[in-house]
Amino acid sequence: GVEVAAHSGDAARILRTLVHSCQVGICLAGGASAAVLEGTAVQECVCGVALVGLSVDEGWSAALESVAGVAVSGSGEADLRIQGWSVRERASGIVREAPPGEEVSIRGWPGEHCSVVAPTDHGPVVLHVKGGSVNATLFEADEGEEAGPPVEDGEGEDEDHLQCLSISGPPCPGGAV
Repeated sequence: GVEVAAHSGDAARILRTLVHSCQVGICLAGGASAAVLEGTAVQECVCGVALVGLSVDEGWSAALESVAGVAVSGSGEADLRIQGWSVRERASGIVREAPPGEEVSIRGWPGEHCSVVAPTDHGPVVLHVKGGSVNATLFEADEGEEAGPPVEDGEGEDEDHLQCLSISGPPCPGGAV
């Protein structure tokens, strides 16, 4: 596969490229989530695209816009895997960070919508991924209790809304960052 590590503000361009039968098709670390993957196809990899160090603000953002031009098919475990995420609270400016080693794995991306509960050091967040857009909704953890989002008995579910998994382990070959 292809692995890119960059400083914030740097942008790699992986254009019209076929990545096939790899452990991780494309791994983007650091500020590399700004990479442009237009016209690129990732096929039959265990993980299609792995992002390490994704920072988003509470609410909707276009955090994945530049990488959503990739076509991912036949992934064994995940089409998109995110490790080391952080979410900045709109009102307070507090940055919630993912626990070390935690990952969020998403199947169906970038073509289908997906929501996943992602743990942070200040309570869980729900990340709703829709192509290149991400909506981060915050929840507070009660003292001594693990919090989660309210359960709505499947309300708002449709065929394009997938349940995602949260797993742990390194997203890039050898865990390189």
